[in-house]
Amino acid sequence: MKALGKKWKDFKSGLKKKHYDAHNTYEDRLADRDSRVLPEQWKQLIEYWDTEEGQTRSLRSKSNRSKQITTHTAGSRSFARIREEKRKEKGVVPTRAELFKITHVHKNGDPMNEECANKIAADCYCLPSLCSSLLSMC
Repeated sequence: MKALGKKWKDFKSGLKKKHYDAHNTYEDRLADRDSRVLPEQWKQLIEYWDTEEGQTRSLRSKSNRSKQITTHTAGSRSFARIREEKRKEKGVVPTRAELFKITHVHKNGDPMNEECANKIAADCYCLPSLCSSLLSMC
């Protein structure tokens, strides 16, 4: 169900980028309807994107996305699920720092980005005994 929701969200995002943002007037936007969208639904979508609520929501979402500085490798698996899998595998519940390391490094062990590397290094600096534990969890 999550995959379907993501595909729908991506579809709408693509529509907005290609057929809405590309034009400046309501008439131009209305005329540039994707053939997969019914005319009445396209009109409603344009009217929503033109509302103050639609524009406010879009700006808020853009702002929130720009604040995300770390990305994870968990995919659709929840952190709780990963924590439980590691508990079963290792016999102990991973700490928050260990879970961060597990979910923010590539399969080859490289951190996702510089911010992730800094956070992992900071955990190792503050808790040297944790470094060997973090490395063994991957």
